[in-house]
Amino acid sequence: MAALVAVLGALTVLSHIEMAWFLAFSIGALFVAYGRSWAGLKTSVLVAVGVLALTAPWWALVLHRHGLTPFLAAAQVGSPLTSAAASNSGAVVFAVGLAMIAAFVTMLALPDRRLVVIPLLAMNLGNSTLDNFGNVNLAPQDRAAMRWVGQETSESSRFLVLSGLPQWSADSISEWFPALSGRVSVVTPQGSEWLPNREFSRLLETHATAQACATEDAACLDRWSDDNGISFSHVYVAKRQSCCPVLTDALRGDPSYLTVYDGPGAAIFARAGKPDA
Repeated sequence: MAALVAVLGALTVLSHIEMAWFLAFSIGALFVAYGRSWAGLKTSVLVAVGVLALTAPWWALVLHRHGLTPFLAAAQVGSPLTSAAASNSGAVVFAVGLAMIAAFVTMLALPDRRLVVIPLLAMNLGNSTLDNFGNVNLAPQDRAAMRWVGQETSESSRFLVLSGLPQWSADSISEWFPALSGRVSVVTPQGSEWLPNREFSRLLETHATAQACATEDAACLDRWSDDNGISFSHVYVAKRQSCCPVLTDALRGDPSYLTVYDGPGAAIFARAGKPDA
């Protein structure tokens, strides 16, 4: 059993590093509820050592090449626990701590501590469902548009990707664009968790403000670029979920933008007078 838990724990850490904190707290809580014995302590230690050993090829290589910087940057984002710890708001830290104490007391008060599994499973199922609501797979026409970008534009092109979705975690268009096109997306937050100087937090804000231009005209994009100091050579406007018809029509009629692709998945515009446009 310890080996299976170690394998599952290692997969959790390798797939979503921000969940490592949640995993550690969960194992500690389960130990208090079920494993307060020498056998339970031994099993918990074996699980922890197993997770460290199975993930060592990854974290050891990162430490060797980059030091602690990526881990310190990632610790500032993602998990609500780490976000609260890094927050300047005492109320947030107090609320999280109070919630953890309440959960701990509830576990101890249950006549059968095995009952704690039921609300934990329900909470995790609900959280995963809500967190991924709207984060659907890309349609074939989305992939076709991104494939065209990779084949027909310069490698140095910089794209402003507009999906009309202000919630970054539900924006699969922005998330997949860099990987499938091989081009830079100037407001995709995913992948920046490891960068220093709170780059991830900055991109969360610029992503949301850029998506607000989806219902505006070309002037909104120019103001956004000037306000944030972010340049781009192309605009990728998704057509999924009835996105952005006002902006698309405005860009088609604006002499500062040239339509270079107009397919079922997206309309793509080159920005006149910009490098690689």
